[in-house]
Amino acid sequence: MRNLFFIGLLALVTMLGLAPAKAQSDLRVQVLDSATNTSIPGATVRVEGTTLGGNTDMEGIAVVHGLPDGSHVLHVSFIGYRTRKVRVTTPINSDKLVVKLGEEAMQLGMVNVTATRTSSRIEDAPQKIEVLGFEDLLEEGSLKPGSVASLIGDISSVQVQQTSVVSSASVVRMQGLEGRHTLLLRDGMPAYGGLSGGFDLLRIPPLDLQRIEVIKGPSSTFNGGGAIAGAINFVTKEPGDTLNGLVMLNRSSLTETNANAYISGPLGKMKYTLFAGGIAQEAIDVDGDGYSDIPKIRGYQLHPQLFFDVEKRTHVRTGLWWQREDRTGGEIGAIDAPVDTAHYFGF
Repeated sequence: MRNLFFIGLLALVTMLGLAPAKAQSDLRVQVLDSATNTSIPGATVRVEGTTLGGNTDMEGIAVVHGLPDGSHVLHVSFIGYRTRKVRVTTPINSDKLVVKLGEEAMQLGMVNVTATRTSSRIEDAPQKIEVLGFEDLLEEGSLKPGSVASLIGDISSVQVQQTSVVSSASVVRMQGLEGRHTLLLRDGMPAYGGLSGGFDLLRIPPLDLQRIEVIKGPSSTFNGGGAIAGAINFVTKEPGDTLNGLVMLNRSSLTETNANAYISGPLGKMKYTLFAGGIAQEAIDVDGDGYSDIPKIRGYQLHPQLFFDVEKRTHVRTGLWWQREDRTGGEIGAIDAPVDTAHYFGF
């Protein structure tokens, strides 16, 4: 009897061991836009009642691994599309199952924008202005009397960039933008059309200036569309009630010679200022490669102004700004010599 029991138990275990496991397969699902038939990357494919699923790749295909054979319900969804439920029986006869999603019309909530009118004008809005005063300009004049370039370059977020090796011309870059986005003003008026380069306006002697105003950021566009990066206003001196004058002579170790003179005072019912200056610089080859690192410069400037009062609150200023500057650079031997076959690069 005991033998028969063990024989029956052994037969039952053998039958269970030989019973085939339920088959599984991988299901490839491609999700397309129903209107354009283009693939939808990032769509979600989930098998209902299980943890199986996946997301579509750039071709809109998701692979569900280890899906038991039989009938299943798939949930296919993506943002902006209506979710679809698709019943499928695996294994399928094709290499992939194509599911198309239609766009879902969404109604956005209402957004109310209100504004309050004020009596203040945009011209009266406060602006942050950095000012380099008379003391700074006087110190710069004793160090570099022929130009304010080095003084401007000391201001934060302002960079003086040299654009020509031959002529040493430069532009002013502010806030990391190109020089054409910086507006240069002289007494509030655009100088040379406001360009920050080309004519190298930084050749303004500090002796002729009372202060320099620097405006950075979006508020500088009050001065015009060319001041996206910022604006720099060079304010010239105004005369007092007494006669004043100053003469500065300078000679640098790089053979730069400057001569600047300024005088101001009363003239009858009017007042006047007069600035005159000149610069002479010889071409210098600093690194010894045969080409000028500093060009030959001959420059002259004249700036007379008249001031008079029309009424108690009406003041008139009229003046003239004349400037001439010649620069020659290139091959050292060709700067002061006629062009020949040996020295041909000089301009």
